[in-house]
Parts: sequence; C-alpha cells; structure tokens
Amino acid sequence: MADAEPDSSASAIDRAITSVLASLDGISELKCEQEKALKAFLSGEDVLALLPTGFGKSLIYQLVPLVCKAYLQTEGERSSLFPGVENPIVIVVSPLVALMEDQVKEAAKLGITAAQLGGTSDNRILSGSVQLVFGSPESWILNDKWRTMLASARYRRNLVGIVVDEVHMMHKWGQGKKGKPAFREAFSRLGELRSLVKEGFRM
Repeated sequence: MADAEPDSSASAIDRAITSVLASLDGISELKCEQEKALKAFLSGEDVLALLPTGFGKSLIYQLVPLVCKAYLQTEGERSSLFPGVENPIVIVVSPLVALMEDQVKEAAKLGITAAQLGGTSDNRILSGSVQLVFGSPESWILNDKWRTMLASARYRRNLVGIVVDEVHMMHKWGQGKKGKPAFREAFSRLGELRSLVKEGFRM
C-alpha cells in the first residue's frame, strides 16, 4: 500500500495559524485581509498591504515568525517553504524611532521577542535569537555591521521575511525633487536588501 501523500503547504499553514491564534490572548481570529496577506507572505509571495490606519497591519508581520515556527514543528524536514530554517527571523524597516519602540512593546505583549538595532539588545540580534528585528532604512542600508549580519550564514538560513513599514514613505522621502537630494535617500535603496539574503526571498 502506498504511503499517503503529505498535506499541502496551504493546509499546513492553516493549521499553524489556528494553533498560534489559540495560544494568544485577545486574538481569536484574523480579519479576512490580514489572513489573506499572512498566508500569501508565508507561501513565498511578495505582499503589499494597503489597509487603513488602525486596521491591524502590524499584526500580519508580527505573526509571521510564530506561525512559521508552528509550521516547522509539524512539518519538520518536509518543509519546502522554509528549508533549513530553525529560528525564524523577520526584519522590519521602519522610518521612526518612536514607531519602532511602540512595535517592540506590542510584539512583547504577544510573546514575540523583538528589538531595534543600536540598542542594548544588539548581541541578541547578532546571535539570531530575536524574532522581529526593527531598524531604520539608514541602519539596514548604510551600516556595514548590519549588512554583514544579513549576509551571514545564520541570517541567510533563518531570515524568513523583510517587512517595510509605512511603505508609502519610500517614494516621498526616498526621491529627490527639482534637483534637490532626497530627504532620506536610503529609502530608495531598500531593494539592495535582496542582494544580501537568499534567492527567492519574500518581502
């Protein structure tokens, strides 16, 4: 008798999401748009989420390392979505320090380890033990320390996604006008991050 075929990646992701939501206080289900974006991202697609303020966009990427971990616990070596991943990491490009500080606190409430570059958690970030790593465009693009980290074997193996928060600022701040230099030129160079991580990366 032939062995049964393993469940599809889609159904395994569904189970992982259900498992994670059951473990969280105050979040029993996702909104349709949140679930759609989360599943697409986990399935390896690039995702652009244009949703209203207060809708819960941050929850989408906050759940990625948790759902990825739950998926790997059930799929293990059968995983085709996250080959070689042991400790899922997501990096978040954020334009404002205050915004990063708030997001780190929100992530902690969900039991997610989170930190921002340039703080007291740098050693933990470098060791790969932080699930959500926040940093400004300038930190990720212009600082050799963090670029080298992204290109390291540890991060190339465990990084499962790059998120750009407040993505609408890329054009506004990253492009110069009427011959003037861009306000924050690093915003226009975020595509460089793809060259530092493994091929076929979700963003």
